[in-house]
Amino acid sequence: MSSVKVIVALVVLGVIALVASSAMYTVDQTQQALVLQFGRPVAVVTDPGLHYKTPFLQDVTYIDKRILALDAPSEEVIASNLRRVLGSVAFSAVLSGERATLMRQIRDSVNEEAQQFGLDVVDVRIKRADLPAANSEAIYRRMKSERDREAKEFRAQGAEVNQRIVSRANRDRTVLLAEAQKRADILRGEGDARAIQIFAEAFGKDVDFFQFYRSMQAYRNALNANDTTMVLSPNSEFFKYFEDAAKSK
Repeated sequence: MSSVKVIVALVVLGVIALVASSAMYTVDQTQQALVLQFGRPVAVVTDPGLHYKTPFLQDVTYIDKRILALDAPSEEVIASNLRRVLGSVAFSAVLSGERATLMRQIRDSVNEEAQQFGLDVVDVRIKRADLPAANSEAIYRRMKSERDREAKEFRAQGAEVNQRIVSRANRDRTVLLAEAQKRADILRGEGDARAIQIFAEAFGKDVDFFQFYRSMQAYRNALNANDTTMVLSPNSEFFKYFEDAAKSK
């Protein structure tokens, strides 16, 4: 029974030691600590010595205090190493995925010169990359000229398409009108031919009736208004049927 108690006591002591070791951490004089909880920073510890954190929930990341951040002022003329690295690539590379590679190249280049002063450059970052005002203005003018050229090209293409559509529409209209006129002439000719045929057949069946019918049509066309005045000889063929009607009375 006593051996079981010893084992339990050892286990308890081990758990206590594990919790204590997880809750305590030490910050060296040359370090500063960043306390993270589920990956998010919750505290920055700069004082050296023994410190405490929530066990199993928080982690500590140590950062060397001797690493100094230098925030250089904005300058239009960039330093030699920056010019040497950035001058070999296009400006768009600074704003693309190649930026990290360029920063490492600049860091290694600066380190070569910083070694003689006992300095070690850990990282280099470009916070902002702008072209000089004169260059920016020239680029803007070139972009505007390019957009104007594209706009004129698009307008010219649109005018060409419009002219093509109008020409095609006019051609189709001319063809349709010509076909319609052709069809109308054919129908009119067929109608005239049919009318002539009917008149010819009617004339052959009853010549007197046909002459009378044609005379009635002539009277109707000539006397179609109330104020019609005609000067003709009484013996004119035009009044043939009037004379015949008078004789019959």
